Amino acid sequence: PADVKQVTLEVIARGNTCEPAVMAVDRDGRAVLITFQVTSVGKEHVFLVPELSVRRRIPADNRLDIQVLADRSGIYEYACNSQPFIGPFVATGKLAIK
Repeated sequence: PADVKQVTLEVIARGNTCEPAVMAVDRDGRAVLITFQVTSVGKEHVFLVPELSVRRRIPADNRLDIQVLADRSGIYEYACNSQPFIGPFVATGKLAIK
């Protein structure tokens, strides 16, 4: 829809961490289409934002664009995990949507 705000966020997956550790989006009272540009460095990673139903594998030394439509505010945890079946996550980041 025309009234959806569009935002691009760059994420680097390295080791078991995401950079940056904190990201923020102001949705201006409307839905926002977030494009995560995730680059995996050195080995395959899984990029996860569980509360937004995002779970995607990024091949080693590649970039993948991941889109998600967010229509509510909140603070969401995300992770770049190189060992997708081991938990809890060693390091996570925070995505604030207001």
